[in-house]
Amino acid sequence: MRFQREATVTHSSHGQAGARPNEHPHSPHPQHARRSRTKLASALLGVVLAVLAVVAGGAIYQMRETNLQLSEANQVAAAASSTIQTLQSGQAQDAVAAQSASSVISSLQAANQSMSSQLVPAEQASTSLPPSKAGSIYHQAQVTLDVGQDPIDITAPPSDATWGADASYGPDQRNALSYSARGLRINASHIGVPGAAADYRTCSSRTDYGGYGYVDTMTPTIVFCVRFSDRFGAVKVLNSTTGTLTLEVTTWEG
Repeated sequence: MRFQREATVTHSSHGQAGARPNEHPHSPHPQHARRSRTKLASALLGVVLAVLAVVAGGAIYQMRETNLQLSEANQVAAAASSTIQTLQSGQAQDAVAAQSASSVISSLQAANQSMSSQLVPAEQASTSLPPSKAGSIYHQAQVTLDVGQDPIDITAPPSDATWGADASYGPDQRNALSYSARGLRINASHIGVPGAAADYRTCSSRTDYGGYGYVDTMTPTIVFCVRFSDRFGAVKVLNSTTGTLTLEVTTWEG
């Protein structure tokens, strides 16, 4: 009886094995499967964490670089701002200097206009004055002297047609012009000028005037420049004879 039960059990075991042909007799135990999945999850988590660590490190590095660049940019901006302030200050100083220069220029222009307004009347006054009479004829006439007659005054005014002829006016008087047997006497500083004509420019430019007294020659057409205290004159011999002497006497404005 005992023997048969064991045989039955054994048969029953074989019968069960034969009864489930789709089951895998060597499948892993469920606990081992869970452990494998846990290890795989742990490995994946480690990889993910490692990637995240790399990414985080890169981000941190990038942030540091960005902060460094921002710091440098801020320094450059600060330097630029300082430069701009310096330039603005310089421009303000230049503007003040320009305004001061403009004020000075305006003052100078006003002074110039004032001086110009003062000069215009002076110029008008100068142009309104009559031109200089120097060199214009003061008195001129043809005079005939007889031997021994009363002398004439070469400086006589134009209103005196006799040229100052007077018995009281002797040949020794200053600026006297007389004719005697000795010849023509010019009692003023004089000099003979070669040529038939003499003008104001010639007589006023001469510096070699001589003394008083009789002239060396009375050749017709000879001219004697005469210098007075305030003007110049000329005596031109036109004709001479034993008894008479014809002269052209001219004096000019001084």
